[in-house]
Amino acid sequence: MVIFGLFTIWPAINGFNISLYESPNGRVIRYVGLGNYQQILGDPEFWGIARQTALYAVAFVVGTTVLAIAVAVLVDQQHRGKTFFRGVFFVPVLVSPVVVGLVWNWLLERQGGLVNSTFGTSVSWLVDSSWAMVSIIIVGLWMQVGFFMLIALAGLQGINPSIYEASRMDGASRWKQFWSMTLPLLQPSIVVIVVLATIRGFEAFDFIFTLTGGGPTGATTLIVQFIYENGFV
Repeated sequence: MVIFGLFTIWPAINGFNISLYESPNGRVIRYVGLGNYQQILGDPEFWGIARQTALYAVAFVVGTTVLAIAVAVLVDQQHRGKTFFRGVFFVPVLVSPVVVGLVWNWLLERQGGLVNSTFGTSVSWLVDSSWAMVSIIIVGLWMQVGFFMLIALAGLQGINPSIYEASRMDGASRWKQFWSMTLPLLQPSIVVIVVLATIRGFEAFDFIFTLTGGGPTGATTLIVQFIYENGFV
């Protein structure tokens, strides 16, 4: 609690205190109360970026939760190579987000990009506004699903196998087992996944900055980049 207080609670309190002041030149500081909040809430650009952030976060949370559970179930059912597949899905988590953005920028290039070349398409992944948002969602999922898969996998391995044996004796199908037993017993893990994915969804910035730079025309600018550009650039 001491560490949490020093490095999380106190910075949050101090950050709110700083937000009550304004410095036009970096040297003179004056108290403005809630003036900064009134200014930003009246900015149409802020509300557009807030909607984009919410869209990304919702898609990221839903996609992460579904894929993490699906991949965890598939990996858990492997009798051979379970450790190998678990490592394969976790590798993207270990890659620097900046490197992820640069690599996927190359993969998604319209001309000569590996994705378009492989599928014989010419989709403007990073130039068209709609596809750019889809692109950062896909890359975000690719980068993070492995981490949440481990949480779901840990939950699956904590379920008593005798429960499934009893259900099979009663004639329950695999789908019935998954829907009526696996999902309810995974609820604690699902709650953890949703909470952590929500946090990561709203704080997404680094890989997006190197992938699209927030473009085209601000279509992939999320709230953290908006704060960064207004506060430091």
